[in-house]
Amino acid sequence: MTEQQWEFYRLSVVEEWPESPHKAAVIGAINHKLMILALQEKASIDLQDSPTSTPQPRKITPQMRRWKTPQDL
Repeated sequence: MTEQQWEFYRLSVVEEWPESPHKAAVIGAINHKLMILALQEKASIDLQDSPTSTPQPRKITPQMRRWKTPQDL
């Protein structure tokens, strides 16, 4: 069972509860979790579709070094 399926199951159970502030808070939390899961899923799809570049190592210039190396002298 995925997280999303679990949250939908929880929602179906909580909807059977009598009306109360606790029920409203739990439904709000479940809806928030479902929104976060949807955003995460969208972000992972967008990330897979976007071109990625290979990170290049930074070039260290002599000015960036704290100590001089023999090559710098």
